[in-house]
Amino acid sequence: MPSPEPQTELYFRYGQWSLVVLLFLILTLGVLFIGLLFFPENTLLQSLSGHAPLAGTLVIAGLFAMQLTMLRGARWNLKAPEVRAVLDDEWRRTNMDRAVRAAFVLVLVAQVPMAWVLSELSPLYPLMVMAIVTGILGLSALIAAYLVFARQGSNGG
Repeated sequence: MPSPEPQTELYFRYGQWSLVVLLFLILTLGVLFIGLLFFPENTLLQSLSGHAPLAGTLVIAGLFAMQLTMLRGARWNLKAPEVRAVLDDEWRRTNMDRAVRAAFVLVLVAQVPMAWVLSELSPLYPLMVMAIVTGILGLSALIAAYLVFARQGSNGG
């Protein structure tokens, strides 16, 4: 009979999957917000934004179900030794530092073309769109870069 999976591995996989879900949520909400900015009269977008409380409740319930399923009934307790081992892992911290640098460079590089493209709009829209896109781009780039770096082996390849 194979030995059960160590608790640390369960917490690590749960952390990775929760980042994938968070990336999906950030991109979905970002597309909705940008769509509402550019097409405020679109009834589909208005209908989707009108159901935000229900969608939020479903997302929270789904995250809770994901936690119960992946952690096999355990809870994500920051003081638990297994969780501390995952969060304090040196390779994880190195990957997060690399992801922060990559996301920062991407956000800085994207500002000039974004400003140039949005300069044709009225003065209020470029400011709102740049703020939303910068936040979405930064968060999604950070999470995506971390997930890519975490999949690489410790030899960097």
